Amino acid sequence: MPTVFDLLEYARQQARIESCDYFHPRYARAEEVRAWRNDRGHRDRDRRRVFKTYPGRISSDGQLVPGSYGAGRRLEITADGIDYTAGQYAAREIWPAVLDYFNQTNGAG
Repeated sequence: MPTVFDLLEYARQQARIESCDYFHPRYARAEEVRAWRNDRGHRDRDRRRVFKTYPGRISSDGQLVPGSYGAGRRLEITADGIDYTAGQYAAREIWPAVLDYFNQTNGAG
């Protein structure tokens, strides 16, 4: 059964926002750099919200509660693992789905 640590590691991997996905370093346009910084800022705020809201549960490393979480129930937790199906851009969507997991299972773990 996956643990909270597994969920956080999975979210970190899914939430990578690479500049090369937005622009070429030698030919970057201002709006491309702005979009990259904006997406990173949203991701970082969403991640901080998870850690500030549930510090005790995050440090406990308990087992996860199987189910579907997040917008569109795209975060799938089973006894075998964790999977996220992106709606548009997983890097921006994963941390709100993790927060939804903790909101829905608050008191259960």
